[in-house]
Amino acid sequence: MVENQCKARPVKAYYIMCDLLKKLDSEATNDVVKLATAVAGFYIGVFYLEYVDTEYSLWLTWFLTPVMVTFLLPAVIIVLIYASSIIFHLYRLYRLRIVDGVHSDW
Repeated sequence: MVENQCKARPVKAYYIMCDLLKKLDSEATNDVVKLATAVAGFYIGVFYLEYVDTEYSLWLTWFLTPVMVTFLLPAVIIVLIYASSIIFHLYRLYRLRIVDGVHSDW
């Protein structure tokens, strides 16, 4: 079942998945495993993907890169600010604990 569908679709990006599905399908003796293999293949799109439109992929990459930079870069900066403030507060607590342990008699 899987072997015919993988041979009919010469998509280079899915060779690894086709090989994995073939191995699972050929070694499957249980109907549940065969059904899970068929569902995984359908879900991943190995059986119905006929070609990869490289122009659309390049356009999508060109279009989504600024969007990712717009939303991910500020998120990373905010996470770094929060992490540095947590480190600062932990250091301050540690320093205050050390100062409380030392008596100043002068």
